[in-house]
Amino acid sequence: MTSSASEKSDEVLRSALAGVPRVATVIAYMPPQERERALAAAEQSYERTAQELGFTRAAARQWASTVLCRLKEEVAELQGTGSREMGTELTFPKIISARTDDEAGPDGSKKEGS
Repeated sequence: MTSSASEKSDEVLRSALAGVPRVATVIAYMPPQERERALAAAEQSYERTAQELGFTRAAARQWASTVLCRLKEEVAELQGTGSREMGTELTFPKIISARTDDEAGPDGSKKEGS
């Protein structure tokens, strides 16, 4: 990835993270029966964004999963049913690993079809 492509990727990912509170607000005020579908759609969107920026499938999945956890925390906080741990800044470099899709993940699992 070139320097300018890397900067653009960072900008896109920062924008996605900055949008988490807005997405959480929308989801928190949805009818309960629609929330799970909205959360799944958000996770798919985050994963697709990371993959389109050139990250491996496994790395994109890991990042999307972590962002989804933050999103769920925000939703719970808005609904008054959860508390978020303060000081846990979510950034892309901390979450994305450099491993390829055929390497085992942190839990020892491999991607489907491997």
